Amino acid sequence: MITLSKIASLASVSVSTASKAFSMSPDVSDETRNMIFDIAKSHGVFKKFYNAKYPKLVVGVVCSNYNNSFFPDILKNIQKKLEEYNCDMCVTSFNTSRDKEQELYEYYSLYTDVDALITIGKTFDLPKDFLLPRVDISPWNIDPKTPTVVMNYEIIGDIIKNFYNKGVKTIGFITPYERSGKAWKFKKFMKMIYGEYDEELIEIVPKDCGECGYNAAENMIKKGRVPRAIFCERDDIAFGAMRAFYENGLNVPKDVAVVGWNNVSIGKYSVPTLSTIHLATNEVISESVSMIIKKLTGQECNNYVEIMSSFIERESSVID
Repeated sequence: MITLSKIASLASVSVSTASKAFSMSPDVSDETRNMIFDIAKSHGVFKKFYNAKYPKLVVGVVCSNYNNSFFPDILKNIQKKLEEYNCDMCVTSFNTSRDKEQELYEYYSLYTDVDALITIGKTFDLPKDFLLPRVDISPWNIDPKTPTVVMNYEIIGDIIKNFYNKGVKTIGFITPYERSGKAWKFKKFMKMIYGEYDEELIEIVPKDCGECGYNAAENMIKKGRVPRAIFCERDDIAFGAMRAFYENGLNVPKDVAVVGWNNVSIGKYSVPTLSTIHLATNEVISESVSMIIKKLTGQECNNYVEIMSSFIERESSVID
């Protein structure tokens, strides 16, 4: 596949310069434009790129995990948004493995089979010689050099403070990830509000979906360390935890309050209905795609955008 980045590489110009050449921008000299056109013609792709408002681009999306309802929904909507700009999408996943993640970035750095990258849940800086335009979607800005759409989870502090004001003494967290950004935020606010957090109440169970929540809650029950309130990395994990509590005679929320994450639609119909942290994913997608298109077409773009999350309180976390 001949991508715009490959044409740019063969012409020794940036991707944005190649893009401007095909859209007949006056910012590109005739000599450079003709050289780029000749390369495209020699590879039989001139018509693919010529004189389009947005030349046909391939954007790679590197995703940390497919195995829950949140990421597939994000990917589906990223694809829809990219199609508005005449872009194709190529998706890969590193399944939360740092080694696999690094392998993917090295592959794209060496072979550039895509014109740009959008990364979701990246855990470390990209190599210095990584030249592809890129945008991160992350709970924090890992790499200051990379434009980032930050999913702001500061709302967790307000929820913890509310539990504190209602006399809740112990709060736990359930996650399948050792490097959970959400758990990091939880610990940060527990230290700020309670002065500390109990490491034994943070359950890391590397299972997918509801099984993680179910097994983590079972572990807490067996150890006799069930906190008064629990945050779960995802809503499906919260459903699993609530089932385990139910089977063991514990009432949600009277015995243990439960808060999920990502606001899946089924949460409105569970028993009890699930309280959840909601992220404005449409804004996240719109901003990240807009950033990558601007970078590819040589336009000015913001380097950092925060999208705030909100709390949807339902029955599972109500403490009288």
